[in-house]
Amino acid sequence: MPSVTRSRNSENAAFKLPISHQSSLEIPLVAAWEPDVFGGQHSGVEAAERGAQAEQARFAALRLALQGEVANLYFGLRSADVDLAALRRTRELRAEELTIAQARMDQGTGTQLDLARARTESASTQSELSAAERSRGEIARALAQLAGTSASELTFAEHASLPAEPPEVPAGLPGELLERRPDVAAAERALAARNSEIGVAEAARLPSFRLTASGGHASTDITDLLDFPSTIWSLGASMTMPLFHGGQLDAEVERAKAAWEESVANYRQQVLIALREVDDALAATRLLREQGAAQAEALEAARTSAKLARQRFDAGFSGYLDVIDSERSALALERGLAQISGLRYAAAVQLVKAIGGGWSSEELPELASAKR
Repeated sequence: MPSVTRSRNSENAAFKLPISHQSSLEIPLVAAWEPDVFGGQHSGVEAAERGAQAEQARFAALRLALQGEVANLYFGLRSADVDLAALRRTRELRAEELTIAQARMDQGTGTQLDLARARTESASTQSELSAAERSRGEIARALAQLAGTSASELTFAEHASLPAEPPEVPAGLPGELLERRPDVAAAERALAARNSEIGVAEAARLPSFRLTASGGHASTDITDLLDFPSTIWSLGASMTMPLFHGGQLDAEVERAKAAWEESVANYRQQVLIALREVDDALAATRLLREQGAAQAEALEAARTSAKLARQRFDAGFSGYLDVIDSERSALALERGLAQISGLRYAAAVQLVKAIGGGWSSEELPELASAKR
């Protein structure tokens, strides 16, 4: 940094000198370079870069988890819509049955027992409908919260059916997909950062070298400040080496190695978690598809049974209790099928999350191996 100074000597110094005033002008230039002989600085840069990559991967993991939660709530909302549609149809049917039971009672062809049963089923259906509406409202409010707004500002129109079938999982998913999982990538990057920190700790025990150079111009008169006789320069080299630190440097190396071992265990554990989640999601996808097919077959049979029971009751061959039982079974199966459909979509979302966001192996991140 350029500097200007002016000085005056003391009149009361031990050695009497004539009083004088001096001015000095300097324009210095100083440079220093420390060669990375043992790679400590390079390891430090690598550790910082890999640590930053680990943090980015952790952020991506949180984002993927949030996206998965939004998808789960959305499909849960649509499953609730299907359930509500079934309950509303049943409520209308129960109201019609109650009207018929009351008319028969008034005409003397019905019984008090049938009327009481019709009232019970009508009230029970209304109770279940109210509970289902409350549950759907809670899901909608949770979804609005994740969207960053209030439920009054974000509304979801009801749909009496879920979207098309969940996407089919292609056979032979590549194992490299797990590398795209943000949590696995974060664990791998953290492992690489710990590996680089070992190099930093080991380099701290070795000598360090420093080369310095300085130059510039100095003069008492600004008119000749930049002339060659006013040029000043110096070169120098130095070496420092730790001699005694009470075992601190050795302990730091051991700490870095222990941190590396911990990161290895964390990475292995994260990979095992990923494999388990993929296996669970694949199994759930397959089994829920089979369960849904069986539930749909049972529902078709239950609807046929309810229709026949209604015909027998109208013809006077059976009591109203048979009609109630058959229609109640059909409703339970229909609501169960809606629940299974929602679970199938939830399993598809879980599978997408488990393999890092999809099943395409294109543009997977290139993760450098971290070996000690």
